[in-house]
Amino acid sequence: MIKNFDDLAINQERKAVLESFSYTLDFLNTSHLISVNLSYNKETRRIIVGDEEFSLTPTGKILVVAVGKCSYQAVQELNNIFGPDIRDGVVIDLADKEKDFLAPLRYYKGDHPYPTDNNVLATKELIKLLKSTQPEDIVIGIISGGGSTLLAQPTGDFSVSDEKGWLESLFKQGADIVEINTVRKHLSTARGGWWPTYTNEARLINLIFSDVVGDDLSFISSGPTVLDKTTVADALKIIHKYNLNGLKDEYLIETPKDEKYFKQTKNILVANNKLATLAMAEKLKIMGFEPIIKTNTLTGEAQEVGRQIAQELKKIPNGSALIYGGETTVNITGQGQGGRNQELALASLEYIEEGELIMAVATDGFDNTPSAGAIADVITKTKARENNLSIKDYLLNNDSYTFFNRIGQTINTGLTGINVADLVVATKAKADML
Repeated sequence: MIKNFDDLAINQERKAVLESFSYTLDFLNTSHLISVNLSYNKETRRIIVGDEEFSLTPTGKILVVAVGKCSYQAVQELNNIFGPDIRDGVVIDLADKEKDFLAPLRYYKGDHPYPTDNNVLATKELIKLLKSTQPEDIVIGIISGGGSTLLAQPTGDFSVSDEKGWLESLFKQGADIVEINTVRKHLSTARGGWWPTYTNEARLINLIFSDVVGDDLSFISSGPTVLDKTTVADALKIIHKYNLNGLKDEYLIETPKDEKYFKQTKNILVANNKLATLAMAEKLKIMGFEPIIKTNTLTGEAQEVGRQIAQELKKIPNGSALIYGGETTVNITGQGQGGRNQELALASLEYIEEGELIMAVATDGFDNTPSAGAIADVITKTKARENNLSIKDYLLNNDSYTFFNRIGQTINTGLTGINVADLVVATKAKADML
């Protein structure tokens, strides 16, 4: 899964942390997670999800709607499970897969991290499919990270160009995902609980992959299938907090609040960051480390968090590994290219000493750049010194990707088809690992 594994794994400590990441990605294989959570008996026309059964009438249809970075892999497994009994489906993902897709499922490639007209057109098709359902039908939904951007359906004079503008401002100012998605919910009729309002009382069964710290389903992909507790007033508070002057009050729409729409909706969490940290700990144990899972709710400004983890690393004995899961933010003041994981790793690098290592990665393989993340250790520090790279200067310019890429220390996976937020591992090697 790590394309440049051999280039990076030049000692036992590096090999261990990189293998733990690869193992985690394999463990979180989307197709596998779908297969263990959902089954179908073609003879009895019964769908089993977890410990619940759903029966199809003779005239009932199985339809599929899928959105986010796990969608393509997920619907391949749905096709294996249901076969020709799937009557129609709309899938919106980021990968280039249109030419080899599975009829009757229709694939739409969306754009990320900012919405475009492509996303709007794809979302219209998704809503059109939901509106075509009948009460006897069952809709299987796949919801995963990236869905908020993909589910663009603005109303009135508001456009995706407008949304891009305020998103850039929120990202630059370091707003967290709860704040961002609170506003997003009130700018699209495909987020914030709108899906069940379109299904004509058909049953809607959703398998959800969480990329949100705390696993609040109403914020994963901006909660398209979940009763939303936020209001326009909440969105306005965030807009005023971050001085989003171009975002007019009349652009905001209230999300559906009537519980009647959600009686036929079932939401099931199938993957989250906790699964990822457990898998990483399991592999690190096998590789000779004593793993300690510190948290699955890591938040904060990336540079500050990186420095804090570097200091925590100094307090643990040799042969230990600290594991963190969550999602930090970046306060953007420079013009460089980077992501929150690379920013975290770069901020830690100044404090790293012999035998210490910090790896920070995005499980989706895209840390706002072509890389998933980076490694910070003495090897990295030496390469930077040899190339006259200033840690301070690159941090000031938020240019972490350029820094690590110039010295070959980015971790490159490509899009993984998985998204359960970020992982950070900090290790202190035994003498025989170096």
